[in-house]
Amino acid sequence: MAAEYTVSLEKRKELWELFLQRPAMFLGRKSLELFWIAETNYKTALYWYGITPHADDPWVIPDGFHDYVGYRLGRIVSSFGWHGLLLDHTGSDEAAFDLFVRYIQDYRRREEKLVARLIGHKKTFRIGRPIERPVGRSTNPSFDPEVDIQWKDFDCPSSLRVITFGNDVSGFFVFPDEESDFTPSAYFHSIEAFEDYFEVSREKLTDVDPNWNFGLAADD
Repeated sequence: MAAEYTVSLEKRKELWELFLQRPAMFLGRKSLELFWIAETNYKTALYWYGITPHADDPWVIPDGFHDYVGYRLGRIVSSFGWHGLLLDHTGSDEAAFDLFVRYIQDYRRREEKLVARLIGHKKTFRIGRPIERPVGRSTNPSFDPEVDIQWKDFDCPSSLRVITFGNDVSGFFVFPDEESDFTPSAYFHSIEAFEDYFEVSREKLTDVDPNWNFGLAADD
């Protein structure tokens, strides 16, 4: 039987709201770096105890938040991680925490706006995904892409929607219209990056919102 949370979702949400108001009471000081370490350890503990994170658990920062931060900052998403992007942007641990609070609240209440579609595009993507191994039991101590990565070809989904979350930031997101085994790279910082990734011209987009500026920020 899988392990379960010992604290109710309602209590975790209550503690989260208190944490946002008084982060130093939980961390010792207001610090994005310290919160990132704590959140990473929290997810690691859930993994070790076989607990599936609740979709509404506020203490688990969703994977999509990384792309969203890059979107809000108008930055090319990199290996910095969402916390690294915020620290680099603000230059201050405390300021980065304040910006994190603003962005995670916006992220969780965001509403998408459809600005275009890509229909019937033909392209095959070769994607490598790590092979899951029992923790601490890997027979291959050094990473080898021929051993630890499983490669598979995926066709581009037949219908993709291009969305934004407002007109005050740059970039845009692309998601399949229907459930798919393969989700293309979600965030694009520019229309040129989109064209390069899909090997397609922007002229192939349909249902284009006349007010959309192909992912450029309003002052570009």
